[in-house]
Amino acid sequence: MNFYNKAFAVYNSILKTFSEDSEFTSIGLIFISQWIHLMFILAIIQKISGILFFYHFSSKYYLLILLVPWFFIVYKFYSKSKIEKIIKEFEEKSNRKRTIWGVVTIASLIIPLSVLFILFVKVK
Repeated sequence: MNFYNKAFAVYNSILKTFSEDSEFTSIGLIFISQWIHLMFILAIIQKISGILFFYHFSSKYYLLILLVPWFFIVYKFYSKSKIEKIIKEFEEKSNRKRTIWGVVTIASLIIPLSVLFILFVKVK
């Protein structure tokens, strides 16, 4: 079970209490977390090397060319049978391990966003 599958199970178990369509929302959160992690890696590389990855794009709308197919791939990756398998494997874990994965999943979103903010926002 890879990181994003465990994160999917965490999101799904949290969102089940709030929404009937927790699976689609969990897929959306996985998509967003993948983009946050990608932007985090690119930002670190940019700060270290000085390479400007998005400098040559005249518009940020060109990212939609990547975003839409990526979301579709993530959506198709999490089929009904795969979702059931992921949730079953996650529920078989002890409460302690599930709690640890919950903390790791939430931290994997908060920490990169915080570092990105610190790296690129200049406080006046």
